[in-house]
Amino acid sequence: MKIASLAVASTLAIAMTFGSTVPNVARASDDKPCNTGGAAVGGAVLGALLGGKHHRAEGAVVGGAVGAIACMAINYHAKQVKTAQQAAQDYQNANGGNLPEHAEVVAYQTRLDPAGAVHPGVESNLVSDIEVTQGSDGVQPTVEQEFSLVDPDGKTQKTFRKPASQGASAGAFQTSVALNLPKGVKEGMYQFKTSLYVNGQDVRDTQVPMQVVAASM
Repeated sequence: MKIASLAVASTLAIAMTFGSTVPNVARASDDKPCNTGGAAVGGAVLGALLGGKHHRAEGAVVGGAVGAIACMAINYHAKQVKTAQQAAQDYQNANGGNLPEHAEVVAYQTRLDPAGAVHPGVESNLVSDIEVTQGSDGVQPTVEQEFSLVDPDGKTQKTFRKPASQGASAGAFQTSVALNLPKGVKEGMYQFKTSLYVNGQDVRDTQVPMQVVAASM
């Protein structure tokens, strides 16, 4: 049996064991992360069973790593770098003194920091720069982000949604997600997909490739 299929099966079993969770909207780490140790052990046991005689050890390693990713704590931080008034003034300066009718995204970019390959056990950050201007209707928008980590096999390992603004507010914001992948995760090209929500509507999407490489000895 191929190790890729073991990883998929382990993911499904972990989801069944721990149940689905509603993303906890918070400005820092999740308040109630799931049982990482339990998920890793459960994934390892299942991976070993599915691996059979010849792939039991490999299956345990893959299953355990998949479980750890599924339960990986999310350390998310957001800060406002431009007020709603400053964002509105900048928009008007660039658009003949006019504002859009409704809140509008001026800029949305995501990047890895530091750039380059990501090593399991070494922290890196997914950084987003966001700017949203209020509209002429005067309604202050809610600004949120949704993140999905997709593995090299195209399977979504983790999805969560967080606020960029403290309450309803236009302006410019910088957010960061601290990543520390568990050792033993599969090497390859992962994708970090993000969606920007304004007033509950998905208005902009990005996709950041993330090459995961085991640290050299």
